[in-house]
Amino acid sequence: MNLIPMAGFLIVEQDEGKKVTKGGIIIPDVHQKKGATGKVVAVPEYGYPDIKVGDKVLFAQFSGKDIVVADKNYLVVNYCDIEALVE
Repeated sequence: MNLIPMAGFLIVEQDEGKKVTKGGIIIPDVHQKKGATGKVVAVPEYGYPDIKVGDKVLFAQFSGKDIVVADKNYLVVNYCDIEALVE
């Protein structure tokens, strides 16, 4: 299934949170914080000149709507919530 976001939105695959602390303590899934970064997997048909599929972006921590497609988790993020490109 292809996801094509409407104008003003992006589809982002969110980075996983830390699973182990620096000291080696394993963090249970329930207590892991998801990262506020992710890889762009879809942009609207007319796109954005500064963001392309495959770019890594930083977005506002509680932004986006969680969706599941073909057993994969994605976020639908408003373009205005994108704060930076990560290189």
